[in-house]
Amino acid sequence: MGYERTPQTLTIEEMESIKTNLAELDASISKYAINLKLIERRRTYKLGTSALPFVELTLKYATEYPQYSPTYFNLEKFQKDFEFFTQVKGLVENVVLVVEKLTDSYIAVGGDTFGAGRAFYDSVKAAAKANKPGADAIVAELKKAYFRRKIPTTSSATGELKAKPTAGANAKSTAEANAKSTAAET
Repeated sequence: MGYERTPQTLTIEEMESIKTNLAELDASISKYAINLKLIERRRTYKLGTSALPFVELTLKYATEYPQYSPTYFNLEKFQKDFEFFTQVKGLVENVVLVVEKLTDSYIAVGGDTFGAGRAFYDSVKAAAKANKPGADAIVAELKKAYFRRKIPTTSSATGELKAKPTAGANAKSTAEANAKSTAAET
């Protein structure tokens, strides 16, 4: 599927400008950013749109009725954390829009590119069947490259990355290797 609005390429200047802007953005948020470990991400409460009204209401009541707060409760920290959360939430929403645009472009153009590669592969396979000179060698090399594609996945038990076969890959041998690896872990 062709995407007419997609430029052929970005200029070197455009790429450098984007990279510079991203580096400046990263530097500007680094002093505020919190870097969680995977286990911390899993165990931390998530404040999404469904829980936000609850937190807003508890903040309101905690401010109005501090006498009901537990002794360890720090209202000032709660207020500052909530303010920081709303600031970061706004930034995340903006960044997500940018990431979505880049991801859509990456997927669309990647799909077009892979489709073009597949079209050539299919054509050279037809040439090999017709005994065209050199086509067999090209098919053999392309076949090796195509069949080695793997999609990384995670094991639900360990969280380790494992390879998942894609279309055309040897699913049986990969599944057997993953099964042996999982059995060895238990």
